[in-house]
Amino acid sequence: MTHLGVIDKVKLIGSWSMKRDYKYDFTTKAGEAYTLRGWNVMKYLHPWLNDLPCVNSPQGNVINFEALANENPQLVILRIRDCTLRGSNKDAVEKTIATIEALGIPLAVIYAPRGAKIATM
Repeated sequence: MTHLGVIDKVKLIGSWSMKRDYKYDFTTKAGEAYTLRGWNVMKYLHPWLNDLPCVNSPQGNVINFEALANENPQLVILRIRDCTLRGSNKDAVEKTIATIEALGIPLAVIYAPRGAKIATM
C-alpha cells in the first residue's frame, strides 16, 4: 500500500504484530548483554496505523469476523504465511477465505514467500 501510494486508504489492520513494541534481550558472542528494541516496519513508517482497529486477537490466532464486517471494508488484503495465517493449516486458511467471501467483502489473497531468513549478529 505504501509503494502504491494508497496507504491512507487503510482503515483497519489484521495483525497485532503491527501494534507491538518489540524488545529482545540476548548475550552477544563476546558474552555481553545486549537489548534490541524496535517496531514493526509499517508502524515505524506510518505511526498512525497503531491507532487503527485490529480485527485479530492479541494472541494472533483469532480473526473477529463480526468486527471485520462492521468496518465495512472496500477490500480485504489477506496475506497467507504471515502473522495470523502462517499457512501451516490449510483447512484454517480455506475457512478464513470462505468466511470473508461469505460476508460479501471483496478479497485479495497474497501468499508470502517461504523460508525468509533473519539476519543474526
